[in-house]
Amino acid sequence: MTGRDVKALILETLRDPQAAARRIIAVDLPPQAGWLGLALVSVLAYALMALVGIAPEDDDGNAAVKAVNREPATVARISPTAGVWEATPPEQQAFLQKIADSVLDLMPDSAAAHDYIASQQLDTEEKAALWTRLDSKTRTALKKAHQEAA
Repeated sequence: MTGRDVKALILETLRDPQAAARRIIAVDLPPQAGWLGLALVSVLAYALMALVGIAPEDDDGNAAVKAVNREPATVARISPTAGVWEATPPEQQAFLQKIADSVLDLMPDSAAAHDYIASQQLDTEEKAALWTRLDSKTRTALKKAHQEAA
Protein backbone atom coordinates (compact mmCIF):
# COMPACT_ATOMS: atom_id res chain seq x y z
CA MET A 1 0.00 0.00 0.00
CA THR A 2 1.25 3.47 -0.83
CA GLY A 3 0.90 6.59 1.30
CA ARG A 4 -2.00 7.67 -0.91
CA ASP A 5 -3.75 4.32 -0.28
CA VAL A 6 -3.30 4.70 3.46
CA LYS A 7 -4.71 8.26 3.36
CA ALA A 8 -7.73 7.03 1.33
CA LEU A 9 -8.23 4.21 3.82
CA ILE A 10 -8.15 6.66 6.74
CA LEU A 11 -10.75 8.85 5.07
CA GLU A 12 -12.89 5.85 4.30
CA THR A 13 -12.55 4.77 7.94
CA LEU A 14 -13.93 8.10 9.04
CA ARG A 15 -16.85 7.95 6.56
CA ASP A 16 -17.70 4.26 6.66
CA PRO A 17 -15.73 2.14 9.17
CA GLN A 18 -17.38 -1.12 8.11
CA ALA A 19 -16.43 -0.59 4.46
CA ALA A 20 -12.87 0.23 5.52
CA ALA A 21 -12.71 -2.95 7.59
CA ARG A 22 -13.97 -5.00 4.62
CA ARG A 23 -11.31 -3.35 2.46
CA ILE A 24 -8.56 -4.30 4.92
CA ILE A 25 -9.83 -7.87 5.11
CA ALA A 26 -9.85 -8.07 1.30
CA VAL A 27 -6.15 -7.10 1.08
CA ASP A 28 -3.87 -10.12 1.24
CA LEU A 29 -1.93 -9.11 4.36
CA PRO A 30 -0.10 -11.24 6.88
CA PRO A 31 -2.49 -12.01 9.75
CA GLN A 32 -0.73 -9.75 12.25
CA ALA A 33 -0.83 -6.78 9.84
CA GLY A 34 -4.51 -7.40 9.07
CA TRP A 35 -5.43 -7.41 12.75
CA LEU A 36 -3.39 -4.24 13.27
CA GLY A 37 -5.23 -2.58 10.37
CA LEU A 38 -8.63 -3.58 11.76
CA ALA A 39 -7.64 -2.29 15.20
CA LEU A 40 -6.56 1.05 13.69
CA VAL A 41 -9.86 1.33 11.81
CA SER A 42 -11.76 0.79 15.07
CA VAL A 43 -9.61 3.26 17.01
CA LEU A 44 -9.98 5.94 14.34
CA ALA A 45 -13.73 5.45 14.09
CA TYR A 46 -14.28 5.64 17.85
CA ALA A 47 -11.89 8.60 18.20
CA LEU A 48 -13.81 10.53 15.54
CA MET A 49 -17.13 9.71 17.18
CA ALA A 50 -15.79 10.91 20.53
CA LEU A 51 -14.53 14.17 18.97
CA VAL A 52 -17.83 14.84 17.24
CA GLY A 53 -19.94 13.63 20.15
CA ILE A 54 -21.74 10.85 18.29
CA ALA A 55 -22.77 7.76 20.25
CA PRO A 56 -21.36 4.68 18.53
CA GLU A 57 -23.70 2.08 17.08
CA ASP A 58 -23.71 -1.18 19.08
CA ASP A 59 -21.88 -3.38 16.61
CA ASP A 60 -19.96 -5.42 19.17
CA GLY A 61 -22.82 -7.80 19.80
CA ASN A 62 -23.96 -6.48 23.18
CA ALA A 63 -27.44 -5.69 21.89
CA ALA A 64 -27.76 -9.20 20.51
CA VAL A 65 -26.59 -10.69 23.82
CA LYS A 66 -29.14 -8.61 25.74
CA ALA A 67 -31.91 -9.76 23.39
CA VAL A 68 -30.89 -13.38 23.83
CA ASN A 69 -30.73 -13.04 27.61
CA ARG A 70 -34.35 -11.85 27.66
CA GLU A 71 -35.64 -14.95 25.90
CA PRO A 72 -35.42 -18.41 27.43
CA ALA A 73 -32.77 -20.47 25.73
CA THR A 74 -33.87 -23.53 23.83
CA VAL A 75 -31.33 -26.27 23.47
CA ALA A 76 -31.75 -28.92 20.85
CA ARG A 77 -31.23 -32.40 22.19
CA ILE A 78 -28.75 -34.40 20.22
CA SER A 79 -28.62 -38.14 20.61
CA PRO A 80 -26.81 -40.96 18.85
CA THR A 81 -30.11 -42.06 17.32
CA ALA A 82 -31.21 -38.60 16.12
CA GLY A 83 -32.53 -38.86 12.56
CA VAL A 84 -31.96 -42.62 12.31
CA TRP A 85 -35.65 -43.51 12.06
CA GLU A 86 -36.32 -40.79 9.49
CA ALA A 87 -33.42 -42.05 7.35
CA THR A 88 -34.77 -45.60 7.37
CA PRO A 89 -36.78 -46.65 4.29
CA PRO A 90 -40.54 -47.10 4.94
CA GLU A 91 -40.57 -50.87 4.33
CA GLN A 92 -37.71 -51.31 6.81
CA GLN A 93 -39.52 -49.04 9.27
CA ALA A 94 -42.56 -51.34 9.09
CA PHE A 95 -40.34 -54.40 9.70
CA LEU A 96 -38.60 -52.75 12.66
CA GLN A 97 -41.88 -51.52 14.12
CA LYS A 98 -43.16 -55.14 14.17
CA ILE A 99 -40.01 -56.16 16.05
CA ALA A 100 -40.50 -53.27 18.50
CA ASP A 101 -44.11 -54.32 19.08
CA SER A 102 -42.99 -57.91 19.73
CA VAL A 103 -40.33 -56.70 22.18
CA LEU A 104 -42.94 -54.65 24.05
CA ASP A 105 -45.23 -57.71 24.16
CA LEU A 106 -42.39 -59.75 25.72
CA MET A 107 -41.76 -57.19 28.46
CA PRO A 108 -41.30 -57.30 31.43
CA ASP A 109 -39.26 -60.40 30.58
CA SER A 110 -36.25 -58.40 29.42
CA ALA A 111 -34.09 -61.51 28.94
CA ALA A 112 -36.61 -62.97 26.47
CA ALA A 113 -36.91 -59.59 24.72
CA HIS A 114 -33.12 -59.35 24.48
CA ASP A 115 -32.88 -62.87 23.04
CA TYR A 116 -35.63 -62.08 20.53
CA ILE A 117 -33.76 -58.98 19.28
CA ALA A 118 -30.53 -60.99 19.02
CA SER A 119 -32.35 -63.66 16.97
CA GLN A 120 -33.36 -61.02 14.40
CA GLN A 121 -29.68 -60.52 13.42
CA LEU A 122 -30.07 -56.77 12.90
CA ASP A 123 -27.19 -54.63 11.71
CA THR A 124 -26.06 -51.58 13.69
CA GLU A 125 -28.28 -49.08 11.87
CA GLU A 126 -31.32 -51.32 12.21
CA LYS A 127 -30.65 -51.67 15.94
CA ALA A 128 -30.33 -47.88 16.27
CA ALA A 129 -33.62 -47.37 14.43
CA LEU A 130 -35.32 -50.04 16.55
CA TRP A 131 -34.01 -48.34 19.69
CA THR A 132 -35.95 -45.18 18.78
CA ARG A 133 -39.22 -47.14 18.88
CA LEU A 134 -38.71 -48.29 22.49
CA ASP A 135 -39.43 -46.26 25.62
CA SER A 136 -36.75 -45.44 28.18
CA LYS A 137 -37.86 -48.08 30.68
CA THR A 138 -37.70 -50.82 28.05
CA ARG A 139 -34.29 -49.66 26.79
CA THR A 140 -32.91 -49.67 30.34
CA ALA A 141 -34.21 -53.20 30.96
CA LEU A 142 -32.72 -54.39 27.66
CA LYS A 143 -29.32 -52.87 28.52
CA LYS A 144 -29.38 -54.68 31.86
CA ALA A 145 -30.35 -57.95 30.15
CA HIS A 146 -27.51 -57.48 27.66
CA GLN A 147 -24.98 -56.98 30.49
CA GLU A 148 -26.24 -60.06 32.28
CA ALA A 149 -26.05 -62.13 29.07
CA ALA A 150 -22.44 -61.09 28.41
